[in-house]
Amino acid sequence: MMRRVSLMKINEKVFLDIQPEKLWDVVVDIPVLAKCIPGVQEFTPEGDNVYVGTIQMKVGPLHVNFNGKITVLSVDESNYTLKLQAEATDAHIGSRVKMEEILSVKEEEEGSDFMIEANVNMHGKVAQLGFGLIRPKVKSTLRDFAKNLKDYMDKRNEQAG
Repeated sequence: MMRRVSLMKINEKVFLDIQPEKLWDVVVDIPVLAKCIPGVQEFTPEGDNVYVGTIQMKVGPLHVNFNGKITVLSVDESNYTLKLQAEATDAHIGSRVKMEEILSVKEEEEGSDFMIEANVNMHGKVAQLGFGLIRPKVKSTLRDFAKNLKDYMDKRNEQAG
């Protein structure tokens, strides 16, 4: 079986009509942030700045079920920047993903930009799909994540008000 390795850079931005400090409070609350990510099935702390979880999704013809770990590498409160490392495997389809991500919030007129920069290393069947299938899935997942995040913030504001 061919083992393919792919490196993909992700640089995505989504605007949310949420004040930056309120958005940042959710971004650094990793368990809450995880609830907004489409496909997350389980997510639990496993020590200081380390979390384990499972995410399921369909990417092209594959149904993936990644089990992995996220480590918070650094938090820069003054610049609203969070650096993470994630590693996950799907033994059933023989795939592995490792990525370093920088999540940041930037103040904009009427709200905030939420930005994700990531270097992603993919191995196995998921890497064989190629960027033509993976990149649109990344973009749609980010859009769904932004909607879920906005819905969460709206619900939280309703409960507070």
